[in-house]
Amino acid sequence: MSGVFPEPSSSNEAKQWFPISLDSKPCEFQWNGAVHDESTRFVIHWMEERLEALNSSTLQRKRIVRVAIEMLQNLHHHAVEPKAEVTFAVHEQSNSHWILFSKNCIPSDQCSDLKQRWESLKALCNQELRKQQRNQIASNDRSLHGGGGVGLNEIIRKSEGNADMQIVSDHSQAWVTFIAELPLFS
Repeated sequence: MSGVFPEPSSSNEAKQWFPISLDSKPCEFQWNGAVHDESTRFVIHWMEERLEALNSSTLQRKRIVRVAIEMLQNLHHHAVEPKAEVTFAVHEQSNSHWILFSKNCIPSDQCSDLKQRWESLKALCNQELRKQQRNQIASNDRSLHGGGGVGLNEIIRKSEGNADMQIVSDHSQAWVTFIAELPLFS
């Protein structure tokens, strides 16, 4: 396990495509390495304590924690080797927002399906996302880990669309990066 606080060096690709550069954003928290139940509990406990110390509103705490849980679940269930290069980080944006960042390696053959799924969800409004999520949960259309895309939906919906994803791949591996910006106060 590692909880490291400096700027993640692996976030260089994110700096190139996300509208907000993470270079100048203070890093509140960073986790490097495999994500499992114990590390997820550790990260979420840290987030809850930190959000309470910042006097973040209850609604915003719930939203931020839900997005973080989905990002961490993605890292737990879908990251492939090298898991040592898995990253989850929290950056501060102007004392009023947090930027949640995650990066992991995925099987190359999943890239096009993931990208298509993300783009179709990003095209929906919040009401449509909520309806689709309910339908997915009620149906038997589930992945091996139970989600069937529910986690992606949750990231987009809870961040009110202020989330993005990028996949960078070469012939041997692919990396997926998720970034979501959420206000600390409502």
